[in-house]
Amino acid sequence: MLHRILTNSKNVNRSAYIWNMIASILAAAQSMVMIFGASSLLGVAATAVISLASAYTYTLSTIGAFGMRRFHASDADRQYSQREYLWSRFITVNAMFVIAAVFIVMKSWDPQSTPMKLGVIAILVLIRAVDCIDDVITGHFQQTGRLDIGSRITALRLVVCTLGFLVSLIITRDLMLSLIISFVLSLLVLAVLARSALQGYDPDRVRTVDRVKVWKLLWACMPLFIWGFLGMYITNAPKFGIESAMEGIAQKQAQACYGIISMPAFVISLLSGLVFHPIIHSLSRQWLDRDLVGFGRTVTRISLVILGITAACVTGGALLGLPILSLASPLVDLGGLELELAILLLGGGFTAFSAFFSTVLTIMRRQLAAAVALGVAAAFGLTSHWWAQWQGLLGVCLLFLTMYALNTLIAGVLIWWTWRSRRFKGTPHSEASTT
Repeated sequence: MLHRILTNSKNVNRSAYIWNMIASILAAAQSMVMIFGASSLLGVAATAVISLASAYTYTLSTIGAFGMRRFHASDADRQYSQREYLWSRFITVNAMFVIAAVFIVMKSWDPQSTPMKLGVIAILVLIRAVDCIDDVITGHFQQTGRLDIGSRITALRLVVCTLGFLVSLIITRDLMLSLIISFVLSLLVLAVLARSALQGYDPDRVRTVDRVKVWKLLWACMPLFIWGFLGMYITNAPKFGIESAMEGIAQKQAQACYGIISMPAFVISLLSGLVFHPIIHSLSRQWLDRDLVGFGRTVTRISLVILGITAACVTGGALLGLPILSLASPLVDLGGLELELAILLLGGGFTAFSAFFSTVLTIMRRQLAAAVALGVAAAFGLTSHWWAQWQGLLGVCLLFLTMYALNTLIAGVLIWWTWRSRRFKGTPHSEASTT
């Protein structure tokens, strides 16, 4: 019965789009629920803790995910089997646990680190690990043309664990206990749903694992991991700048405010992802089949859609953003942050372009180029302490905008150059696989 619910679709493409949209919204909503829940029920201190802990653990989760989802979904020729993708994920998730443990031990020496903060980081790492496992399962279904199945699993899991967190927080007012409940529910639901959906579903029909290919896969995705890590570092550099440049109540207030007003910026990236994630497989086929005119038109069309989404969100956010956020976070004072919110919304548009352009470069097998482009932008993140000292919250918002605008510009030029080279010089696809 459960298997039928998860796998039956009258129109696979339509179901894939709808369920991917639902899953993407819920994935973004999970973080928002945690931050808004803490801000409305527990106050500034708890909001600051979960905001900063989320920044750390999302950065650590790039080790577990290793940037492999886009590579997996665009592996139209099935160069690697599902078992090789699973084994590679086993390696990366365990690496994430080791590095997270070292990080928590090092943070324990910081006088500003409390047992609660370290505990929240540890539990969130476990939650991110479940996300990484879900990611490789969904990537498998997307690769085989059944994104609808993977998205159903993700959506149902996120509904259960997010509601579990929220209900527990309302009843207990205990952040750590609520996170533990969310983790347990997330793991159990994923285990049940994935087991049911994967029954009899093995398009590869490969029963062995080629360990050499596992390491080759990890090496092929290394630039994507670097890109993902740098991207998450850029996203969270403002929070790190606040932590290093401020102390006491001022730091907690700034951390809580930034965590709240930055949420709408990622709605732009979320909405844009709903547009381009479902077409990764078809865009890959256009590139592999050398349909360069169609490929160029698709990339241009999606870019225009992202531009439209950005314009609508910036306009709406400028008019209604702060009142709505203040209503959702009554215990945190957001007064006078209209300019900061507008800057972050504009930065959210560049974040969406950055994500889409990195996907295009991955399809072109220019993963290293994508990582280098982001690395140039991430270099600015090393100055986050200075931006926070210079203009406080406004300074780190300007830093966010600057980093993603620079990355979008560089990535856009690289895409144009690669497309032009292949069209007018006949660059073989195989030559683009390692550069």
